[in-house]
Amino acid sequence: MNIVKQLNQFNDNSVYFCQPIKNNIIDNGVFIRILYKIKTFVLNGVYLLLHLKDVRIEKYYNKQKYIFDINKNKEVIEKVKEIEETMLKKASIRNKTPLFKISENITHGNLKIINYNTNYQKSTNINMNVFNKEQGKGQFIQMNQQETTEDITKINSDIYVILKISGIWENDTCYGLTFKCAKTIEEI
Repeated sequence: MNIVKQLNQFNDNSVYFCQPIKNNIIDNGVFIRILYKIKTFVLNGVYLLLHLKDVRIEKYYNKQKYIFDINKNKEVIEKVKEIEETMLKKASIRNKTPLFKISENITHGNLKIINYNTNYQKSTNINMNVFNKEQGKGQFIQMNQQETTEDITKINSDIYVILKISGIWENDTCYGLTFKCAKTIEEI
């Protein structure tokens, strides 16, 4: 199980970085895992819940592309940009250019949603716990692991997306956050 935080619950003082390791994807690069400390335990990565309004879904290779109105989602966009900038600044990587890939995607009004395997006819779900600080209790939601091609539709509705930030990639000249987006099955 993972803990999903709402955007307003993100605390940059809870973000820690592991030692850099060789990046298996980027030549001559390193990967720095991000840890997120919550009182008595530590999570691998940061999981944030995004509530997107007026979303249209399009098939995009083995993923889905969520296209949304940037004006209707301005608050979410600004908060995600702020979080990305804060995390990259906190990493204190010198003499390299930060690349804001999450901001780049979200400010253009789209996110690619991972579909782990579009050949299966049934979905496998992962339970996630969204902690509501104001009410002092958690709420379970589910995230898709597998979807069928029949699940890809074109709609205009509000959708919740889980943004997972797992670490920082770095090469000789620049660096940025590694991230994935997944949709929730249940509405919150």
